[in-house]
Amino acid sequence: MATIISASRQMVVASVGVYKIDGWKCLVQGLHLICYEIGDCTSTAFIFIISLDRFFAMTSFERYKKFTIRHVQILIGVVFTVALVYYCILAVLIGTIYLSKREVSANCYRGEVLTLLYCKVLISTLLFIFIVTVVLYTIACLVMRCRKVVGSNSVRRNQLKREKVVTKRVAVIIVSTLITHIIPVSFCVVNMWRNQNLLGISSFLLLMHPATLTLDLFLYALLDKDIRRSFSRLAAQTTTTTTTTNMLYTALNALRFFAYRQDDSDVDRLHYWLTSNVLIALSLLVSFKQFGGKPIECLVPKMFSSAWEQYAENFCWAQDTYFLPFDESVPKDITDRERLKISYYQWVPFFLLLEALCFRLPSIMWRYLADHSGIRIRDVINLAMDERNVRAEIKEQNIDALTKHILNALQFHRRLEQQQQQRHVASPHRLCRLLNLPYTAAYVTSVYLLIKLLYVLNVAAQLLMLNRFLNTDTYQWYGFEALADVLNGTTWENSGFFPRVTLCDFQVRVMGNVQRYSVQCVLVINLFNEKIFTLLWFWYTVLFLITAASFAYWAYAILLPWSGRWFISRHLQLTDEPFNGNDKDDVRRLRRFVNDYLKSDGVFLVRLITSRSSIVFGTELLGSLWRSFHEIDQQLRLNNAIERVEKSNWLRRHGFKGRRRDRGSTGKQKTPVNPSSQEEIQDAVRKLLPLLRERADLATSPCLTNLQGEEDDDQATAIDTDNPTNQQPSCYDG
Repeated sequence: MATIISASRQMVVASVGVYKIDGWKCLVQGLHLICYEIGDCTSTAFIFIISLDRFFAMTSFERYKKFTIRHVQILIGVVFTVALVYYCILAVLIGTIYLSKREVSANCYRGEVLTLLYCKVLISTLLFIFIVTVVLYTIACLVMRCRKVVGSNSVRRNQLKREKVVTKRVAVIIVSTLITHIIPVSFCVVNMWRNQNLLGISSFLLLMHPATLTLDLFLYALLDKDIRRSFSRLAAQTTTTTTTTNMLYTALNALRFFAYRQDDSDVDRLHYWLTSNVLIALSLLVSFKQFGGKPIECLVPKMFSSAWEQYAENFCWAQDTYFLPFDESVPKDITDRERLKISYYQWVPFFLLLEALCFRLPSIMWRYLADHSGIRIRDVINLAMDERNVRAEIKEQNIDALTKHILNALQFHRRLEQQQQQRHVASPHRLCRLLNLPYTAAYVTSVYLLIKLLYVLNVAAQLLMLNRFLNTDTYQWYGFEALADVLNGTTWENSGFFPRVTLCDFQVRVMGNVQRYSVQCVLVINLFNEKIFTLLWFWYTVLFLITAASFAYWAYAILLPWSGRWFISRHLQLTDEPFNGNDKDDVRRLRRFVNDYLKSDGVFLVRLITSRSSIVFGTELLGSLWRSFHEIDQQLRLNNAIERVEKSNWLRRHGFKGRRRDRGSTGKQKTPVNPSSQEEIQDAVRKLLPLLRERADLATSPCLTNLQGEEDDDQATAIDTDNPTNQQPSCYDG
């Protein structure tokens, strides 16, 4: 209805010919505003429908299955996409026709009394919808927390579990709406009903509000696979809007790089996702006040005209102001005033964006290095967290696929490491062992530990940068001392930090003479800056402690070998595999499994999968890896036994009936044989009897003959280690 009213109003303005000079230009302006209002209303409705979807899913699941909200979401998304594209095209067209959009609006809406009332009603309605959206989602979250997934129907239980996961995922959109919409739109509504004008919020209405709404839709498209697939199908089936849809789908895939992933810990997300997004939102909020409103207002003499007043305020904002307590006199020396200048408030939005980039950089490094390793950690974690794992057959397939991938990746690392060690030519890789790190089985763990250290150093550096940026030379610990000032009743008039009232000096050339003026200005922006930087300082302190504890935990888990063995042993005891942590043979096999088979990267990957998916899935995956290791270990032992049998036959054929001499002795004393190793090999060869009988060259082997007799008579021939010369040739010779 709002769109129809707006379109009718714009068409009447252009068709009646009230403004004959700018009639077609007003038509372009009207079409531009129509596209804006369509996008604004559809995106707001989209967010409301998302919240309504989660509300029905959590409160009344039977009704939710009959409510086809998904098709409505796709339809609204397509309408918003088309409106957004034409909005941008018309904005560029208007910018090329007029240098000032405000002149176009004033010229086209001259004498029209419905514009202000219409905008008031529209923005107030949007604010009401945002508030209802947050309330509905809050109710859905409370129901989700209190409602247990019970029942005899397994399909219904699995569906409820998936709906809970989706509800948690949509929390990103609701938090973004709360930060980027409700607070600024509330400010706009109050300003409109109080000041009765649109000049103070024009930049937000025409630029910031569509940008933030578009950000919400992009975030939802990043988090919802069905939306991305629908855009993909639409791009394949549509002919008229193929180019536009393909561009949008490509942009969505590109923006996935900036969304959070699952191949890290929750503490990492506090850095690169939560903190960086909050900093960007705060930067937008300060920019809205700084560039869309009046961040500074100066008290000028009465003889100043409005142009002089505007010049004084612009000059004092561009230049630096200085602060003096009210009980101190203004210094006469100009250099003394220069030392009192405050110069940080103009750069607050850019400083916040720089901090957001610093919090994002370690995550970008981790994604790049992890994606270029042999282990595709992102794909492994996504497969482990597949929602279809609630079905037994799908989970078994995923576990088998992960087992094969991990085994192949670890085996590839072992081959590369052996090749690097076998090089005899002098090369940089042999001279500098650090160059071999990408080819080792500890590459991923080393990179992850380095990224964890970068997170700790980044938070510490941000605390120092914040103190340096605010020039808090008298405050060693800004946050604690600012809190102490509040508790002691010390205000900004005495402390001088984030002052609201400052002084400004500027010179004006009048009739060839240079006159100097000193004016008193009010920095309204510092009211926001004080709260923002105080909260950021305390958040950085808490984040530093959390990150340091996380780094200590992962360093303990990665650098200490017995920590990995204890983790694997504890989870192996939960599997169905025959494993006893108190048995020496099982402990020996566990040591080989961890040190020679999984190594650091394998243990780290199992830890990460267990923490991200569930302990049940991680335990079952570890059991599959253990079975694979047992099969490979058995095969290696059997292969070694075959080699010993073949070597024993070769020695017999060439007349070597005794054992090899010890290289360190000159007599004829033979090297003693370890009975435990003989029994181990004997058991291995006995298991290989069907294969050995098929080998003609091994048919006459004394080892095979003895083992055949043992199999028939259930008696083992004892090995005389005291008198080796009386012993028959066996498969252990050589």
